[in-house]
Amino acid sequence: MTVVPPERQSRLERLGYEVIGYEPEPVRVERYRSELHRELWDEFLPRTACGNLFQTRRFLAYHPAGRFEDHSLLFWKGNVLVAVAAGESSDDRWSSHRFVSHAGLAVLPRLSAAGALDIVHGLLAYADANGWHTMTMRFVADALAEHAFTTITWALEVLGFLEDGREMAWCVVPAMDE
Repeated sequence: MTVVPPERQSRLERLGYEVIGYEPEPVRVERYRSELHRELWDEFLPRTACGNLFQTRRFLAYHPAGRFEDHSLLFWKGNVLVAVAAGESSDDRWSSHRFVSHAGLAVLPRLSAAGALDIVHGLLAYADANGWHTMTMRFVADALAEHAFTTITWALEVLGFLEDGREMAWCVVPAMDE
């Protein structure tokens, strides 16, 4: 397991947050391996707040071999799977698969702020261990998500990620006759 560098742990304080009793809990990040994780991944994804068909292994397997280097991630607290991220890596960067519309971290509903921070700390430690200097994710639009997942996007921002774009999604709600 990798350790989060101390300069990342103090980022909350530098941003003006008063941290009362928060210490990151270890989150183990593991690279996806089809022979071990395919069934687990596809059973976990429908239970998440922001997972979608573009993150299913069936959809990702549609692409021909060699099109990208799959480097999808599973996030564990102890023996409990708490998040997944479909992605690819190249040189010093990791990103959501470039051939999917929406991806990002798929997390369970009602994720606490501390849990979200723990996941992002784990992601950053894994990125450091892999020499990644750039990470890019495309989340599903809030309006299309089954449940709110704002805690994970908040934790990403607090720990140094920048939002460089936001997609608009329109929802049409039929008028109700009274």
